[in-house]
Amino acid sequence: MKKIIMGITVISMAMLFAAEIENPGTHDVMQPKISVVQGTTDNISVKINESTKVSGIEYDLPYGPQYSPTIAPIDPTTLPDPDDPTSGRRYQFPLKRLNMEKNESGQKREESRWDNDVLVYDGEVGEGQDFDVDPSTGDIYVIFDTYHTSQDSLVVYRSTDGGNSFQWWRASYNGDGEIGNPKIRIAQDAGGQTWVCMFGIWHEPSGDDVLYMRRMTPDQSQGYWEEVNSNVVYADVDADVGTGAWVYVTYIPEGTDNDIWAARNNLDGTGWQDNQQLFADPGVTPYPQIAAGSGGNVAVAFIDDRITTNNEVRIKRSTNYGSTWISSEQVSNNSGAYPIRETDIAYSYSASYETGWITATFYVVDNDNLVYYWSTDAGVNWTYGGLIGSSSNDENLSSIRARKATGSLTVAYNQDPGDSTMFTWTTASNPTNFITPYRINDYNATGIWAPTAGWISSYSAICYSSYTMGYNLFFDWFNNTGVAELPDEQTGAGVINLAPNPSSRVTRLTYAINNETDVRITLYDATGRLVKNILQKTQAPGEYTLNIRTDEMASGIYIIKIQTAEHTITRTMTVVR
Repeated sequence: MKKIIMGITVISMAMLFAAEIENPGTHDVMQPKISVVQGTTDNISVKINESTKVSGIEYDLPYGPQYSPTIAPIDPTTLPDPDDPTSGRRYQFPLKRLNMEKNESGQKREESRWDNDVLVYDGEVGEGQDFDVDPSTGDIYVIFDTYHTSQDSLVVYRSTDGGNSFQWWRASYNGDGEIGNPKIRIAQDAGGQTWVCMFGIWHEPSGDDVLYMRRMTPDQSQGYWEEVNSNVVYADVDADVGTGAWVYVTYIPEGTDNDIWAARNNLDGTGWQDNQQLFADPGVTPYPQIAAGSGGNVAVAFIDDRITTNNEVRIKRSTNYGSTWISSEQVSNNSGAYPIRETDIAYSYSASYETGWITATFYVVDNDNLVYYWSTDAGVNWTYGGLIGSSSNDENLSSIRARKATGSLTVAYNQDPGDSTMFTWTTASNPTNFITPYRINDYNATGIWAPTAGWISSYSAICYSSYTMGYNLFFDWFNNTGVAELPDEQTGAGVINLAPNPSSRVTRLTYAINNETDVRITLYDATGRLVKNILQKTQAPGEYTLNIRTDEMASGIYIIKIQTAEHTITRTMTVVR
């Protein structure tokens, strides 16, 4: 059995003496030292052509395309344990879990941060987390795997109050093994039914590593298990938006030369379709990442060391919702021969901008360098954008996600020293205009797996795990801060300050109106009950201040909501006695 965590390979005890766990912080000291990874003239504004073909056989697939048959969905009512898709199987030898090597270091750095991080889960996360938002309700679903020696679990917590609090929603189990590779997406079928699509790899004592999707309606009245493949090392997922959305997965089957496969599911009950091989033997562990854009554009970004002399980032594209795929295309030109071990991809889903971004980490002596590439034509052409952040710190484990409504991009990544979760963002209309990255985590983050970038409403959001807090899981978002700078797309109203907070007598709410609009400000308690209507009037552009008396309010958490014709913004207020 083998589990992979974005650059970390966890090996069974029997193989431990024959292999070494890879440490993403180590470097080849024989390489020449450089301070900045730069693009060459060959990869700036260059049109990327399709791969050549050799003797009539596509270069991506030397052995020809391969398909696997569609696997029918599993009705959980037919299982001995509806929460364990493998509960119908019986094995003689239980799986003994190998403790994961966790090696963090570095002092905490005091930098710009968002407001108090919200605790999602106070237990130990096993190897990663993910989150997505239901666009129809705004509910946030966070998924993670636990760190159990038995009854290993894939757990989902949900927030119905914009991220201010999270409650247990659903758990899936493996009664005789482990679960890893947690992923989640919210999608709708052709009938408009919303599905919460949860992914994980069930590691079985038989040696099978089965990639399952469990999909459920938000009220949990309907649900199915659907198997993608019975032997998977690593997988990534994404989904379209709107009715009739496709859910996509890219994965590496176990027992191959890290071949890259992809499949799609229209949530119509026919299971995973067009399960096909995209690329054969990249020569490295490619960690493929998938992103869905608009108009049927889907792309898989990965690392290759076979077609060119050095590591490079390549892309496979589909323009028909993943039914067929164009030959792979080169994105980067790594002339410096520095290894690339991580990449991620995001596509905008905006009718106005078909923007895409790819991030990659170049492992260089002394410092890891995080760079990005961008496209404004749905991935047909790519341009080298340069470094994200500083060249003087190790920067790696990136996560990027485009906001489906506008295409704006959230970027999260790990920075050392300091075990910092860093944040930056830009818009689809100006894809290179990243703000200066800054730290958002209150607690030292793990450098083993990446934080998760995303969006809630119109604000960037990030989920991360902290090793100093026992690998607890935390959530934070841009609207959960008192800084004045709000993204340009977030016009209407902006919270500038709420102070003092906590408050025992009076708190001062300062906010800005960018356009003349009707403004309503209301106060709710932690249960969502309306406490008070504070303001309802039309206001001209400008900055306003309101004093809110708290001396007659009970101790506890309250929510201030500012509503305009364009946006709704919430702010957490604490009253103490």
